[in-house]
Amino acid sequence: MMIIISGIVVFIALTWVWIWQSKRLDEAYQKALQEYRRNVDSEASLQQVFKCGKELCDMGRCKMTDVERDLNEMQYEGTLERLTATDTPELRTLLRDLGHWLAINYSAKYSEQSIANDLTLLFAGRSSPQTDVAQQIQQLADLCSQGAISKEEFDRGKAVFLGNSPDIAKKTIEILDSLYRLKLHGAISESEYNVKKWELLSGRNLNPK
Repeated sequence: MMIIISGIVVFIALTWVWIWQSKRLDEAYQKALQEYRRNVDSEASLQQVFKCGKELCDMGRCKMTDVERDLNEMQYEGTLERLTATDTPELRTLLRDLGHWLAINYSAKYSEQSIANDLTLLFAGRSSPQTDVAQQIQQLADLCSQGAISKEEFDRGKAVFLGNSPDIAKKTIEILDSLYRLKLHGAISESEYNVKKWELLSGRNLNPK
């Protein structure tokens, strides 16, 4: 009888240890996956995922094919997040390649349409730098039509805008418009306005305050 009781106690203890170790490894695995998602170029993060995944596989909790799927899913999500900061053709191609692989091997949720939907949601309402610059050049043309700047100054300013960031172009337009209104109201002289206008449109002041 004592042998049976002892066996039951040992079995319960071993089961508890297995559950505790399994939970600990699963938490470590999920943490490693999230770290890999944040930094998919990190070899250390990749190795940590494989290490934790292998230990889970040894316990019979998963297969290495599951680890491979998880890695590709994290790389897909990480690439999608990187696109929010840096939109490049290379990252878009990588995203589609990862989605295509996942769709073939695991889930239809990574279909071409799903990827297109992800990109649409990601960039909804966001204008491209090219669009922003085009808008600023149009506003510069409006100032020219109002008489705030000459045709020559418009051409010079357009060249400067095309060589700098949309933010600089936007700020330059705002300052030009404000200066022109001040001149119209007599707050600054014609010569003062012309000096500042020349600085803004010549590229000498690339970070207007």
